[in-house]
Amino acid sequence: MSANFWTWLVVLTVGFTNFLSIIQPALEGDMQTTIWSVAGPVIFSVVAWLMYRRYEKIHDIEKQKQKKIS
Repeated sequence: MSANFWTWLVVLTVGFTNFLSIIQPALEGDMQTTIWSVAGPVIFSVVAWLMYRRYEKIHDIEKQKQKKIS
């Protein structure tokens, strides 16, 4: 139970901090910084997802080859 509490506390704190880091430049009129603050994690997530899909596909093919050999 304690681990779950601290996990959620950290997730909420970091999430709130990220939210404020994105909103603050927008409130000051710096839309370019706001856009890149949002785009960076989105681009990183898409690249990570594509890499993971490729990894799963490669390992699935290897498993199928091993089953045919067996």
